[in-house]
Amino acid sequence: MAKAGKQSSTLINRLDVIMETKQFKRSVNECFVESGLSKKGGYYYKSSEEVICAVGTQKSNYSQGFYINVGYIIRQLNPTINTPGASDGDIRTRFTSLREGKLIDFFDLEKIQDEEQLRESIRENISNLIGGSLSITGLRALITKNPTLLYQMSINAKQFLGYQ
Repeated sequence: MAKAGKQSSTLINRLDVIMETKQFKRSVNECFVESGLSKKGGYYYKSSEEVICAVGTQKSNYSQGFYINVGYIIRQLNPTINTPGASDGDIRTRFTSLREGKLIDFFDLEKIQDEEQLRESIRENISNLIGGSLSITGLRALITKNPTLLYQMSINAKQFLGYQ
């Protein structure tokens, strides 16, 4: 009988996590859509004649949380790609959030307490990472502002953008 009670308690805890996951995904979806990203399959997109920006959530295998991956696909380097994933990006990065005074690239569902704070973080990332980055000039400006992106860029993109 104690065993059944424990199973019931575990099921309730799993349901709590599922609800948190649904709430997280709903908040992310609403922020993306209100910012002009369109959803196709498991990714969100915003594009121009020069750049496709693909954004996707990735569930952690090790804890209750998500990464939000961003891939910038330079159309001139990838003329046949129409609906890429974030991992197809010539330049890749992740959304970040401020947690305990540190900037981290992981959204830990066990530590997110304020949905509006989450939404504000998502909006800020959209503004910083996607807003002005849909042109070659915008990508160069983003790289100047975040030089660590040079380490998350394909060799072809480095050559194309003049970094190699």
